[in-house]
Parts: sequence; structure tokens; C-alpha cells
Amino acid sequence: MRTKACVPSSLYFSFEIDSEDGEFLAAYIKLRNHKVHRTVRVGNGEARIDLGWRGELVGVEMLGTCRGRILEQIAADHHEPTLRKAAHNPRLARFLSPVNA
Repeated sequence: MRTKACVPSSLYFSFEIDSEDGEFLAAYIKLRNHKVHRTVRVGNGEARIDLGWRGELVGVEMLGTCRGRILEQIAADHHEPTLRKAAHNPRLARFLSPVNA
């Protein structure tokens, strides 16, 4: 089952949740409507970032084991303050491990 949510500040969240037990499987945060040039694994493989042709951050995919702090790390590495705010968004935070974990 997939659910989608539009969030202010031009972020687009997409969640994938197991339909049998309701367990969080993955989430995708889309920051830009650009074509993805390459995908890079970050945070011991718990997340993947999509980069555009010029290296700009297009989106972030987080797996069920992901911790909230990975968003803050990616935001800092790519100078994306909007993404840092997403780590504390209630719709997303309920699926992620605590930011301080």
C-alpha cells in the first residue's frame, strides 16, 4: 500500500507501508522535479539519495531501518535546510527512529 502526502515548502512525501501488518517499509522525499542522473547509498545503506546531472539533490529514499538523523546529515551535506525540517515533520517522524538515536 502506498500513501502520498503533499507538504508545504514544495516537499513531496511518498510512503510505502506493508498492507498486512502496517509496518513502515520505505519513504521517498522529492525535493525537485529534476531527472535523476545517479543514485548514491548513504548511512550504511539505510538511505539512498538521487542526484541530478549537476549533483543537485533530487530526492531521498529511506528504508524502514532508517534513523531520522540521516535526513539531517544529508541536509547538511547538500545545504538543504528544507530537508532538515522534514526530519521533524510529524507525518514522517512517526515512521522513523528518533532523530537523536
